[in-house]
Formats: sequence, structure tokens, C-alpha cells
Amino acid sequence: MTVAGILKYLSFQLWLTGKSVIDLVAPTECVGCGRLGTKLCQECLGEVIGGINLQSGLAGTIDTIPLIYAGSYEGVIRRTMVAAKHADDFPSDRYLSVLTRALAERIWEEIDLPKSLLIVPAPSSKKRIESGRYVAGQIAIGVGKELMEIAGVYRRNLVIQVVEALGFVSDGGTQAELSGIERRTNRESQIQARTFFSNETQIILVDDVTATGATLKACVKALETKGAKVIGILVGAISPMSISQT
Repeated sequence: MTVAGILKYLSFQLWLTGKSVIDLVAPTECVGCGRLGTKLCQECLGEVIGGINLQSGLAGTIDTIPLIYAGSYEGVIRRTMVAAKHADDFPSDRYLSVLTRALAERIWEEIDLPKSLLIVPAPSSKKRIESGRYVAGQIAIGVGKELMEIAGVYRRNLVIQVVEALGFVSDGGTQAELSGIERRTNRESQIQARTFFSNETQIILVDDVTATGATLKACVKALETKGAKVIGILVGAISPMSISQT
């Protein structure tokens, strides 16, 4: 064996040893139930899928715009969404594929979509985008693909673009510790549209989670100030309190 081959072998053995120590000290656990050996066990995934299929639908309106959600932000759905947003090694693809399909089906049922449509995700921090955990962006892309598939089934011509048209004036930071009024004031001053739109531009706004609706309202205001018309809002999960108040 060559010197390079020996070094490669030793590196691999060190990696295996390190992985074994990590698994021993901090074993992989299901985010839903804590079962060892998996980040999301089949039972919890099934519970998430069942919850989305049962719960998803029209929650109400925000500024008269239909608000459609995939699930209630509690229990295993909440823990799964948190993991999708924050855990680097969480396998979120399967969860998000179910979520985006449900959202696409619901908005197809609820809204008469125009032939040309923009899907715009709510903005996120630079750190989250660079980490690959921009869940609102992933949902927007997934919904766009699902809507194109549905349109194909019904032989409708749709032109859909996913555009990151919103951004923060400064890094948005977290809203978790703020009151409803503080969230609205904070977001209205931070979010802006990056471009002007023609009066014919119709938009579906997408976010991962909403609690008070402050971010969504700020996004709508920013987009419509620049000439767009928001015709629907999609969120991956919504707080139970928001569902009762919309």
C-alpha cells in the first residue's frame, strides 16, 4: 500500500472512531418521539403526514387575502418544522414534499390562479440562507413544482416563477421573544421589496411558520407598495391561536 493509501485508510478509521464516539455520547434521536437511531422515525413521519392531510386548508384571511396553511404549529408538526429550520443534518425533504403538495392542492381549490404568477418566499436571515435551511424558500420552490404538475393534469397553461423579491433592510433576527405589537412594528420597518412590479403582477406569498401574522402583513405591504397584488398566502404551519383568531 502506498503512503497516500495508508494515510487515506487512517483518516477513514479516525472518522469512524469519531462518529462512534459522537453516537455514543450524543446518539441520534427522532425529533418527534425521541426514538434512537433516526432523526424522524416512520411513526412520527406518518403522524406528520396524517396531521397535514387532516388539518391543511383555509385558515382565514390576512388583510382580506386568503391564508392557507398545511398544519397546526404544535406537537410533532412543530418539532419537525423546528428541526427543518435549525438542524443541519435533519432529512427534511420527505416532510417538505408532503407539506408542499398539500399547500399546492389547497390553493388550487381555493384561488382562481392567473396564467402568470410569481411565488415569493418571506425573507430570512443571511445566516439561515447560507446554511441551506431557508425553509420558506424551499416551500416556495416545492409549491411551484407541485402547481405545475397539477396544471398539467388539468391541461392548464401556467407560467410560474419563484422569486426572492423580499429582503431585510438589516438582518431580521428572531421574533420569538417579542409581543404581537412589537413584532408588527419590528417587521414593518425591516422588510422591503427589492424591485418594482407592474400592476398586472400577481403574487403568492409563502412563509414557513406564522404566529401573529406580523411578518406576513409586512411582506404584503412591501410588495403592494411596489405595485404587486398578493392574491394568496401559504404557510407551512400556523399557531393554534392564530387559527382561532383569523
